[in-house]
Amino acid sequence: MSSYKDRDKTILKYINNPSLELSMIHECPEVTFIGSRDQPDYGTLTIEIKPNNKVIELKSLKDYLFQ
Repeated sequence: MSSYKDRDKTILKYINNPSLELSMIHECPEVTFIGSRDQPDYGTLTIEIKPNNKVIELKSLKDYLFQ
């Protein structure tokens, strides 16, 4: 069974954050994973990002999550 440590972090791309917002919230529905009894399960993942001068590009974040 693989873990999050096996994921390719080079997929993540960063872009400049011109607005310097205090936080950004991204909701990713229908995330599938292996549950506590080794059975497939699903849920919704909500990520709150508090960016500095750079922020993760949303498309690359989705690619990272679904690899």
